[in-house]
Amino acid sequence: MKALTVLCLTPVVGWLASAATPSFVQGTAYLDDTFQATAVSAAFASTPRPGNAIIVGCMGDGGSKTFRPDGVSDNQGNIYTQVVFQNYVGSGQPTALYIATNIISDGQFVVTCSGIDQPDAINLFAVEYSGLAADVALDSANPGEAQSGGYPRTCGSITTSGPYDLIVAFFNNDGRDSPAGIQPAEGFTVLDCAGGTNSKCASQDGSHYQLGVLAAAVAESAGTYTPGFTAGPAGSGSQSICVVAAFKAAVY
Repeated sequence: MKALTVLCLTPVVGWLASAATPSFVQGTAYLDDTFQATAVSAAFASTPRPGNAIIVGCMGDGGSKTFRPDGVSDNQGNIYTQVVFQNYVGSGQPTALYIATNIISDGQFVVTCSGIDQPDAINLFAVEYSGLAADVALDSANPGEAQSGGYPRTCGSITTSGPYDLIVAFFNNDGRDSPAGIQPAEGFTVLDCAGGTNSKCASQDGSHYQLGVLAAAVAESAGTYTPGFTAGPAGSGSQSICVVAAFKAAVY
């Protein structure tokens, strides 16, 4: 399990004694290459711990245009909230982040991404975290803007209100990029996902053009952050979506 990088700025005095540090536990992924999927599922290798949080990224290739707000579910009955969504006007590429907090968990844990408006290639990334707020975990979110042209691309900026927010950035690119793929900005780590490309929360679907990356970092202090992404060698890209969300740390 790879540790998260912490973005180090000046801590906010008064919170340090009681704020938890969000910690990555495990991840799983399903990468579809049929272009006929209406739902895809992935199971965690180990049963997530009750009370932890599950963050899910769902992305489509280009034919579909949306993921419904209720587009993520699991076999445990937990409720997922869509915290941010964006697509590329005219061509689709729906890209969304969801979260379930204070989860119920017993036995095999399977997450499903659905809620798409037409069959497509769907990629799912699901990660378990400890140390997030159990009730209202979302601090802020930014759908960014659909981008084209040269690199680097960004997710727009996001502002955190307290220390130890978990910042999650989810990038969906449709272009003739190298399989080396998309790399996040300094300070952000591509999470580990069993079933993802190279066991990471990263993908390249059957078109050989669609690339996705789920990356995260813990911010030690309140502030404004701009996650960025660069392409691999020979990458150019034609259309890109990036969404980002910040989740509050638990307070004890």
